[in-house]
Amino acid sequence: MAYTERISQPFYAPAGISRGSLNVIAPVIKLNQSDRDLLYSHNINPIASFPGQGTVVWGQKTLQQKRSALDRVNVRILINRIKKWIESYGRTMLFNNNTVNLRVIFKQNVDGYLSDIVMKNGLYAFEFIMDDTLNTADVIDRNQLIGQVKLWPTKSAEYIIIPISIEKTSTMPK
Repeated sequence: MAYTERISQPFYAPAGISRGSLNVIAPVIKLNQSDRDLLYSHNINPIASFPGQGTVVWGQKTLQQKRSALDRVNVRILINRIKKWIESYGRTMLFNNNTVNLRVIFKQNVDGYLSDIVMKNGLYAFEFIMDDTLNTADVIDRNQLIGQVKLWPTKSAEYIIIPISIEKTSTMPK
């Protein structure tokens, strides 16, 4: 994971040949495709060796049982980072006057942070809401500031499917 963060972004999959390389001599047991598939189907990220490409982590599943975006390491890291950043930024905004201006500044900063993640391919899209519909007079009277974050995280390509067919010479493109 540290290697992935150093060479790319923390919310990229820490797996595969480009980011999952392990600095090892060789695995004790070489797993074949069936072994790797079986382990992966049970949420175990196998270690794979490929001639000329080394030994790599060959998966990025979490232990989450329910199928969702959160069953992948890259998305879990992304969500944890976003939560931590928003909590940290939010602390800097505490005890300011709860006005439209505060909500505008808060939204601009969160939007900027999330837009940067979109540009770095960590999110397809996001929506951050912090307006009068959430921050009614009753909410303000309780000394609260409410926002809502909606995220559409990017997914990694874990399977590439490219069928190959043999065609008749008479059907060649001209």
